[in-house]
Amino acid sequence: MLDRRYLRCEMMWFFGVLILLFLLVVIPFLKLKNSNRYNAEVKNKVKATDIMKNNNKSFERKPFLTTRERDFFKKLIENLKSEYYVLSQVRVVDIITPNRQFTESSREFNALFRQVSQWHCDFLIINRDFNVELAIELDDSTHKHPKRKRRDEIFNTAFSHSGVTLIRVVDYNQFLNLPQSGLFLKNNDSV
Repeated sequence: MLDRRYLRCEMMWFFGVLILLFLLVVIPFLKLKNSNRYNAEVKNKVKATDIMKNNNKSFERKPFLTTRERDFFKKLIENLKSEYYVLSQVRVVDIITPNRQFTESSREFNALFRQVSQWHCDFLIINRDFNVELAIELDDSTHKHPKRKRRDEIFNTAFSHSGVTLIRVVDYNQFLNLPQSGLFLKNNDSV
């Protein structure tokens, strides 16, 4: 009986030492290996801050809005009722966000957030309390391309799910002919 207990105790010691060796040797080795791979990736990665340090002309000014967008914007602000503001090139994630049913930082939340985080809405009409009244996308010929159509479907679905009204128009005249325009414009006859 004593021999069995002694043998069991020796085996527990043996397995305990094996587990301890594993924890002390193998896991740090794996971490180091992954760390070295990570460091190599970071080392080879081009960093914007390095480019900016080495080149004081790393950015340049670009025109804000296309000519079509500027024309639309000017007509819109000229004819907008005084109780509204118009904003342009607003990030979608500043207008809508993943539903609260998804815990912030969860995989679902992050997937939904990333889906729209790089997109902008061409124009946004808000009231004086800064509540969103209408989102406007000014579509051009690029919206006919398959990849852009897919993006537009996702864009439309995101706005629909959020409850924010989104309209798509090709020009200001088309906007004038929509029933929604009468809610926001001083005079529907102005062009």
